[in-house]
Amino acid sequence: MSSFKTISVTVDELVEITGLSKPSLSKKKKAENWLTDTKTVRRGDVGRAAQLYLIESFPEDLKAKVYDHFERKAVESKLESVQEAQEYTETQILRARARYAYVQAYRKANLEDQRKRGNQKDLSLRRFCNAFESGQIEVEPEYLPEALEDKGIKLGLSPATLCRWLKAVEKDGIDGLLNKPRALQKTKIEKQPELVEALQAMWGDLSHLFEKRNFTKVRELVVAFKEGRNLDFSVPSVSSFRRWYYGLSEEDLQKMTFVTNPTKFTSKYEIQIGVHYAGNAPNSIWEFDGTPADVMCVDGRYKITAGIDTYTRRVRLLLVPSQTTDANLALLRRMIMDFGLPSDDSVMVTDNGRDYISHKFQEVLERLGVKRVQTRPYSGKEKPFIERFFGSMARGFIATMPGFIGHNVADRKRIEEKRTFAHKRAVRRGKDVLAADIAEFGATMTAQEIQQILDEYLTEYYEKKPHAGLGDKTPEQVYIESRYQPRVVNYETLAIATNPIGQPTVRNGFVQLNKVRYVAPELHDLVGKRIEVYQHPDDPEVFVGKDISNGIANGQVFPLTDITSTTQEQRAVLRSSKKRKEKELMAFRRNIIKKGKELGLKDAPNLLIAAAKRRNAAVAPFKQRPIEIDKPEFEGFEKAMKYGSSDAIADTVEAKSISEMIAEQQREKEELRTQEAPIRERRQKIIRTEADLIQMLIYKELEEGLTEEEQMKVEDYMMSDVGEMQVKAWRQVATYEHAKRAKNG
Repeated sequence: MSSFKTISVTVDELVEITGLSKPSLSKKKKAENWLTDTKTVRRGDVGRAAQLYLIESFPEDLKAKVYDHFERKAVESKLESVQEAQEYTETQILRARARYAYVQAYRKANLEDQRKRGNQKDLSLRRFCNAFESGQIEVEPEYLPEALEDKGIKLGLSPATLCRWLKAVEKDGIDGLLNKPRALQKTKIEKQPELVEALQAMWGDLSHLFEKRNFTKVRELVVAFKEGRNLDFSVPSVSSFRRWYYGLSEEDLQKMTFVTNPTKFTSKYEIQIGVHYAGNAPNSIWEFDGTPADVMCVDGRYKITAGIDTYTRRVRLLLVPSQTTDANLALLRRMIMDFGLPSDDSVMVTDNGRDYISHKFQEVLERLGVKRVQTRPYSGKEKPFIERFFGSMARGFIATMPGFIGHNVADRKRIEEKRTFAHKRAVRRGKDVLAADIAEFGATMTAQEIQQILDEYLTEYYEKKPHAGLGDKTPEQVYIESRYQPRVVNYETLAIATNPIGQPTVRNGFVQLNKVRYVAPELHDLVGKRIEVYQHPDDPEVFVGKDISNGIANGQVFPLTDITSTTQEQRAVLRSSKKRKEKELMAFRRNIIKKGKELGLKDAPNLLIAAAKRRNAAVAPFKQRPIEIDKPEFEGFEKAMKYGSSDAIADTVEAKSISEMIAEQQREKEELRTQEAPIRERRQKIIRTEADLIQMLIYKELEEGLTEEEQMKVEDYMMSDVGEMQVKAWRQVATYEHAKRAKNG
């Protein structure tokens, strides 16, 4: 039985699971004494509490069906989510599906076996595996071993593996059957671009080896080329080649198919020109295009931008001075207001004109959930529906209008020749060239009047005329028969939402566009962030802002006001918002100061000194040993300090005896000095050697740094004043020499 822990189920869910009607289920409930769930409450579609039945009160066969149903739904939901998140490869997901199919097959066979034998003992795993090998167990064809091996999956079925899968599903559901995600880890081959290039080149010439999955031979050839061409890469195992091949993306496979089998690429991947799909419902596919208007207006020559719903062939168009992004967005708004919002996953087919590939136009389509498909340059046949409409309208209607200037090459050439002559005459006589064109073509209507006539042509003539491509039905008839329910939207909302004009950064509570500052209370919380600004296309004075800091879909929307035209009430709201923001900041500041007092930050100097003392306590101090220096020139100073003058001592008997004593002491000192000379010389040598060592460490410190032991050696040497001065001097010299070497290259 499944490990799914659902407690209760509704009658509607039982109808879906069992296929029985509600009256039949009611009889079954009474006969089998199903228990109701009084603790759990679910709301139905109409807001009423649904009647729930405890699954544990069902007989075993129905209980198994219910648990299996819920588990399957959970498994499918999980697999769809991991597939969208791309946490696992397609191969890993297929392998998990196959394992789950075998687990379900065993559960089904186990229930049938228990029903036949009339006991609850589970079917032997070995008996199931033997039955599967003999073809007695049915699974979906795509999960058979042969089908899986064609896709590079070897899924051996044995009692041990089946037992492991059953335990994994009981414990973790479908997660237990998914291998650990490969995430963004690259294979050994992908880490070596040179090896990948060699494999692609080999695939191009020897595609049959890859089609037959003969990776042993592929590896053998790679080794031969590596040694023969002295290529710099390592050759992994055969299984690495196999993993690389089955891990290729769909894009890589398309590229290699184009190289090795153009015919297959054309049939499998390339868009087939001439095969035009009109969609399966209204508003699923729209084609947009533009064309010069074959009619002259009294205010000049215009263009037509038009869109067609390919399923119903209904059309909307606009007469515009030039085809721009804003003109196309105006047409899009008109189609949405007349036809409804595009369906989910709808498609818009356009060419590669700048007005269609602009960031603004594509951004609006993306927010509407419309995918834009771009045709190849000069490929009008890839937009057959709108192209055919332009031809039908030009030949069947515009040709009858005053100001018609021709719609084919011969007519256009003849009219252009007349126009050139009229231009020359107008230029010679100093007349307005546009006026000459209007007079020559007999234009009598403005663009607005022609737009009105074309709108009436679409609704009263074109949409009510039988169309050969619709089985001689009219576009209006096809739309009515489709029973399509359009999704409508308020025009003001649509106009604003489809006209983004920029993403300025909020500075000091305002944003600036075209040297005009706009304010709103909501901007006070968005300082330093970017917002999306929208402008009403029909009212240039109306602006709206949207917070996009947490994504374009979830942002707050608010009106923006020109700072020079704010009213008294608006300024009051802004001041209130400013005060609120200042109050929040002051509260934050007070909290910071409070925390500082709690930490006692004013004692920071004392704390630093105390911490230094604790560190120094663990360091053994350098013991200084003073050396007494006896110099003859110091004797006069000693006498003067002791007796007042070096000459004040008379040459008396006592003085002579003192002099003799001093001379005797001097002789003893000389003898001691003579005895200590070798020791002093050795000590001086040691000191010189230590100084040389410290100087060498100073240079090393600048070049590559010191170890902890070397750093302690330098610090010990610096314990004396002389040592500290020497180290500072050495560091200055080393820094100077290092900079000089770097400058000279």
